[in-house]
Amino acid sequence: MMRQNQPSLNKKASSRRWSRWRLGASCLWTVILAAVLGEAFFIYHHIPFFKDSGATAETAANGSDGKGYKEPTMPPRESSFHTAGFVHIGKTGGSTISTLLRNGCTSFVEGSCRNITHETVVSKYVEHYYHVPDFWRLPETKHEAFIISIRDPFDRSVSSLLYHHPRNAEVYQLRQTKKQLYYGPLAYACFPKLEDFAQLMQGSSTNCNYPYHQRDVVADDCTGLACAVLHGKVRLFSHLFFNYRNILYTKLPMEPRRKIYVLRQEYMWDDWRQVNKLLGQTEEVVVPRDFSNLRNVSGIVLPVTRDISVDGRQKLCVALTTEFEAYFKLLIFAININDVEFEKSLTLADANCPNLNVRAMVQQIRKSM
Repeated sequence: MMRQNQPSLNKKASSRRWSRWRLGASCLWTVILAAVLGEAFFIYHHIPFFKDSGATAETAANGSDGKGYKEPTMPPRESSFHTAGFVHIGKTGGSTISTLLRNGCTSFVEGSCRNITHETVVSKYVEHYYHVPDFWRLPETKHEAFIISIRDPFDRSVSSLLYHHPRNAEVYQLRQTKKQLYYGPLAYACFPKLEDFAQLMQGSSTNCNYPYHQRDVVADDCTGLACAVLHGKVRLFSHLFFNYRNILYTKLPMEPRRKIYVLRQEYMWDDWRQVNKLLGQTEEVVVPRDFSNLRNVSGIVLPVTRDISVDGRQKLCVALTTEFEAYFKLLIFAININDVEFEKSLTLADANCPNLNVRAMVQQIRKSM
């Protein structure tokens, strides 16, 4: 009886062994596939060769794909002559002003983007808002006027540098692109503190030993990298990349000459009221109850502060010489800045950078204009 059933039993045992082998092989392939997918996921999110979520805005802001020809990623945007464009230069309080404009959004948002209570003449006058994603549009715009947010160059540059510092960004939970997350720590390893950055400055020349494309971040030479970052040669540092020189000399259309109004962060609401009055507003200009910048992080204790030595401040101020020159030109062009208001900004610049002799600088600028 047992002999008659032995082949059947052997066949069943063999079948069970085959099933276990197939199950083991299947599990092995599952593990291999999971490992491959995991590696692919890691590479995509950590290696900078892949385009990140900021690539669209970056290409649009540059107006170029890096090969020398324009390739905007957003459709053309028409502008009208009898209108103004609001130019939001980074770290100048422009985010606060944008909330008071019916068209205070980038071109990613079509049409009026806000319903404004107590709407001002400026809000009705501003047709388009220009910040990092839209700066590339400025040279071809037809606006008869530009309203520009500005701030003392020393304060703006320091704020810009510290804003994206990885340690600070982590504290106030700044949303960053994959490129910022990857390259930020590499760059800031060269200048972990403001004092470190300032000590890397080498005079007032904007020529830096940084023979790389603006999209690259190379930290082999910290002195060259710091120079390039401050003078707008490294695209990752967008607020420093779009500095006063960049906006004034390469972005704002000057022919025919346009009307210029400025909103200084230090005197934001005084300037806001004054510009509205100059443009014809007769009723009261209502300003927000909270006079602070909506994105102000001054109430947060940040690990990397503005602490800087006298020597470091002097070196940084000298390096900012050309930025101060462009800043003062904007103030001179501005219709809403009279001699009294100009003196206020000049006094602040003198306090921030007493070694620059900004008054002599302004005299020289006026002679050359």
